Amino acid sequence: MSEMSGVPIRNATGGLRAVAMTCCLSFLAAACGGWQDDGMPTELLGTWRTDAPHYADRGFTITPSTLTLHTGPKNSTLHPIIRTERDDDGDPIYTIVYGDQDQELHFSIIEGPDDGAGRWVHFPNQPTIRWRK
Repeated sequence: MSEMSGVPIRNATGGLRAVAMTCCLSFLAAACGGWQDDGMPTELLGTWRTDAPHYADRGFTITPSTLTLHTGPKNSTLHPIIRTERDDDGDPIYTIVYGDQDQELHFSIIEGPDDGAGRWVHFPNQPTIRWRK
């Protein structure tokens, strides 16, 4: 068995393969748009609005690759989704990590139980305001 710098060539080649494979997988993950589905149900995709008067002209839209925040009647900001996270302590909390000017920001929603009027979500800090599609 030949040696290179005290490391058997067989092991050095295997290590290079592992590094190359890691690089390829990282590239593929980045090329797929950054969406890492960590349990975000397909039913949560779409545009959400509320009947709460203070937020009548607000809303948000979730797609597989973007989060759009509707900040007024004709204003919206579109953000690329970096990944999603799911926390199952109690009610499932879904957190969308999105990019905004070289920052990672978090947008969390909690799915509420079926109340007979359809699917709804709320923000962790506003449990009484229901958002519906």
